[in-house]
Amino acid sequence: MEETNKDLETQTDANESVEKIETVEETTKEETIETNGKNGNPSDNKNEKNGFNFGKIIVPGLIIIILAVFAGVVYYQKKVEPEKELLKEMNYGVSSMKDYFSNYISLGNYKGLTYEITQDMWDESVSDETNEYNTAKKVAEDTDQVEYNLTGYVDDKKDSNITHKDQEVIIGENSKGALKIISDAIKGHKSGEEITIEGLNASDFATDGSDYSGKNVKFVAKIKSVSKLYVEKVTDKWVKENYYDDYGLENADDFYKWCKQSLIEDAKAELWSKVLESSVVNKYSETAYQRVIEEVDGDYNYNAEFFGMTTDEYLEINGMTEDDMEDEYMNALKSEMVMWAIVEKEGLANKITDEDIQNKWDELYQEGDFESEEDMKSQYTDEEIRQGALMDKAVDWVYDHAKVKFSYKISK
Repeated sequence: MEETNKDLETQTDANESVEKIETVEETTKEETIETNGKNGNPSDNKNEKNGFNFGKIIVPGLIIIILAVFAGVVYYQKKVEPEKELLKEMNYGVSSMKDYFSNYISLGNYKGLTYEITQDMWDESVSDETNEYNTAKKVAEDTDQVEYNLTGYVDDKKDSNITHKDQEVIIGENSKGALKIISDAIKGHKSGEEITIEGLNASDFATDGSDYSGKNVKFVAKIKSVSKLYVEKVTDKWVKENYYDDYGLENADDFYKWCKQSLIEDAKAELWSKVLESSVVNKYSETAYQRVIEEVDGDYNYNAEFFGMTTDEYLEINGMTEDDMEDEYMNALKSEMVMWAIVEKEGLANKITDEDIQNKWDELYQEGDFESEEDMKSQYTDEEIRQGALMDKAVDWVYDHAKVKFSYKISK
């Protein structure tokens, strides 16, 4: 049976099995961008390789902030000449939208894309909220969370390039790969013990990507703590005690709707990534490219300051090289250019309301670490916020016209 987004969003019975299809039916530089990078794919994580965490820093709302700061020039006016005003707002030095589509962007498929929200996705969404780990004096068993330091040695000498501190693994959670090897080796041991781990590929753990083939490598894991899993039961009382103040959730039904909305946001990001993958940038405005560099660098500077470190330190701990930053810039630009293409094709520019603008300001304020609204507005312009709202419109349009299948059951 098919239902529209609106029908499914009003569904309130948490006991029902959810298994439906949603019909959410200037100077220039020559460049071809065919692949997706960080801004193009919000699910990418530079700090992970084969499931192993290379850095502990988490940047909340980074994607939202990046999307919100795509810059523009002209604020929304109610009475405009659509194409002329859009070209002015884009500020690409393009003579016409025909010129834009002929020479700058080859827009890929953005209608009728498919996506499935699976049972595993649902279970993980709920367990992220309900699972709690409490430190215990015990040997590590299945479902326990173990924190450990992994030290790599080459010819019995410590090699900092393959040494990683403050790592975590859930015993028995991984069925293959490096984390399974580590989990199996740690199982049955307790805090303070050191375990030599055999069978790891050292090259997978190299911070700088070095090849360790043929070298005499050894890994030793020292267990820092073992924590036992405790699963909270989702009740009206638990929800209200833990989620009312921050999210306004009052009962279990509210909680499940909130988890569903989180998965919908993930779906939007993945669908947008598909659009970027199928689109190609043929030529771009150098002015726009330089603007994007300033904005992306500004975000990294902001987050570095937030964590009390220099930008270089922040980039290093997140494993970001100069090539990675170039990919970041180009994919931020590609995302912006695809946005403008969809905005033009679907006439979204004149659908931005004052409420959309205010909602974007509110979202930015909630996500950012601002001392006050005045502080926030001193760092962002109306034009930047408007483009953030346009990005939301474009992403939402792709989702609303996609076929999204909800294939999960809610277990109480």
